Amino acid sequence: MPPRDALVFDVYSTLVDTMGISRQIEQFLPQQGQRVSAIWRQSQLEFSFRATLMERYEDFAQLTRKALGYALAVTGNTLTPEQQEALLAQYQRLEPFADVKPGLERLQADGYTMVIFSNGALSMLNPLLEATGLRPYFQDIISAEEVRIYKPTPKIYHHAAQRVGRTPAQTRLISANPFDVTGALAAGLKAAWVDRTGSPADPLGQLPDIIVKNISQLPDALAELEA
Repeated sequence: MPPRDALVFDVYSTLVDTMGISRQIEQFLPQQGQRVSAIWRQSQLEFSFRATLMERYEDFAQLTRKALGYALAVTGNTLTPEQQEALLAQYQRLEPFADVKPGLERLQADGYTMVIFSNGALSMLNPLLEATGLRPYFQDIISAEEVRIYKPTPKIYHHAAQRVGRTPAQTRLISANPFDVTGALAAGLKAAWVDRTGSPADPLGQLPDIIVKNISQLPDALAELEA
């Protein structure tokens, strides 16, 4: 029997709520939290894409810092250095979605190999996973800093499969980010799309064989597929 698929989990927007930081932003910038946090997250991703295309790797923590500054500039807001540091510190304490721990508990009980697979730097991921209490569910952490390249480049997905001791076809990405799902499928991995917001699929890719609304639905979806 071939080994069961290893599950490699994206973190930001999949396990933890990146938009939840809007509440902390509101403390400094009333009525600006949603807008600033949305631009912050989008810029964080875009900067990682650009850095990869230019072959100029920068630590994800630094990209996150630059993205915050850019989001403030775009929205015409200013914060003191101390306020910006407070928000960056809060990024290491983002709240997990309510469905995450129940779903992970079931998957762990079912005996799946589960690892973190993120663009995030270890300096961000380790404190975040400790603060959220999610670390015990995962056997390892795979960070983009290991290969100094970001998703959705095929190289990083192949690296993840190698790290978990599987072929790409025996490795399944779990992500709420459509670009990430597309990248994994293009690299030959399987994927499960956690479509939390009912957003349209990525038009550049194909749909994965598992689409769920949250992590709690994932164990049943995997069991049905395996059966």
